[in-house]
Amino acid sequence: MSDFEKARGDGIERYRAELAEKIEILVFLIDNYNDGRRKSFYCNAVNMLRLDDVREIVCEIRKNVSDPGMDIKRKTEYVVLLFEAKAKKKNIELKLRK
Repeated sequence: MSDFEKARGDGIERYRAELAEKIEILVFLIDNYNDGRRKSFYCNAVNMLRLDDVREIVCEIRKNVSDPGMDIKRKTEYVVLLFEAKAKKKNIELKLRK
């Protein structure tokens, strides 16, 4: 329901642009920071957090995860910690419930 309200309030074109940017960020995360088990986590995180929060995390990733010698597992762990910390500050739980 909040997505419908956002589209109605901000306008459909602005809402679509925001979704397109979130998709672009999601592709970036999956292509570069997926240890084979994080697609669902990234999808939830990018969808549940506000775009400005996600942008902030991506800036932090680009600044601090540029070491080509760092293995994918360590990179992924760092990125997951960034998302979890931001979500916790916003009182958002990123864990899937079964």
